[in-house]
Amino acid sequence: MSSRFTLEKTFRNKHVLITGGLGFIGSNLARALVRLGARVTILDSLIPEYGGNRRNLRGIERDVSVHRIDVREHGRLPRVLRGEKVLVAAHGNSLRSLVMVLDKLTKEQILGVNLATGVPMVYKLNADSTVASKEVLGDMSGAH
Repeated sequence: MSSRFTLEKTFRNKHVLITGGLGFIGSNLARALVRLGARVTILDSLIPEYGGNRRNLRGIERDVSVHRIDVREHGRLPRVLRGEKVLVAAHGNSLRSLVMVLDKLTKEQILGVNLATGVPMVYKLNADSTVASKEVLGDMSGAH
C-alpha cells in the first residue's frame, strides 16, 4: 500500500484546522491537504512580524476557509469550530496558545506546561465548547 493512498484515505473529507496557515509552513501544509481532499480551515492573526500573507494561498483560495483570528482570543475560536470534528495542525506558540485556551490557563501558567514534539493530544469538547476530556497519545518524555 503506498503512503499516498494511506494519506488520501486519512484526510479525504476530514476537516483540518491549521493555525498560522498564512505563513510558509502552514500554507504549504494547506496545499498538501487540499490535494489530499481535506476540508481546510486556516486561522491566522496576520501579525506583521509573524510572516503570514494571503498571497501564500494563491491558487487554492477557493479551496480553503480563512479566518483572521488570534487563537489566544478565547471567545472567537469556539464559534469557528462549533459542531465540527477537527484535526488541528499546530506547532510552537500556536499550539501553546490553543492549549492555553482549551485548558483555561493563564499566560503565566502556560509557560510551565511541557509539550512533547510530535505527540498528538485529543480534546473532546462539550456542546458549549468546554473540554469534556483530554487524552495524550504518546510518550511525553520528549516534552519541552
